[in-house]
Amino acid sequence: MGLAARVKIHVRAAITSGEVLTAVDQVVGNGVTINNADKVAKWTTSTATNTDVDIMAQLDPAGQAANFAEVVAVLLETPTANPGDIRIKPASSNGWTGLQSGTTDYLTLKPGTTLLVFCPLAAAYAMSGSSKSINVASSTGTSQVTITVIGRSA
Repeated sequence: MGLAARVKIHVRAAITSGEVLTAVDQVVGNGVTINNADKVAKWTTSTATNTDVDIMAQLDPAGQAANFAEVVAVLLETPTANPGDIRIKPASSNGWTGLQSGTTDYLTLKPGTTLLVFCPLAAAYAMSGSSKSINVASSTGTSQVTITVIGRSA
């Protein structure tokens, strides 16, 4: 089963004095080289406190562990109904620092957030057996985040 992915973003912001238009349209082919990927996994994590998630163990559409070697894209989505913020950081054990530079740095996602990180280049975000897990925490109540990861097996 080959992977075919397309990232298409169109942002248009207009004010009375002018307009800003940004567009990205990138096709990602099937493979393990630049502008390619061969793995995908999508899951939703619900947490009231702290939950560690092993990204490599998440299942692909065929039900197999994703086992990413490199991450090409990460899409983070939080529902508007979340009672609190979601915080994502490297887990204390085998923490993945692909999006943060250290183990204490974290991303804060407000309710209703969509955040896409996309890097189809040859030097995408590395993942390994010792750098594969994230910690997901909620600031208030039980909150959710849906995570989609597209990557390469080598």
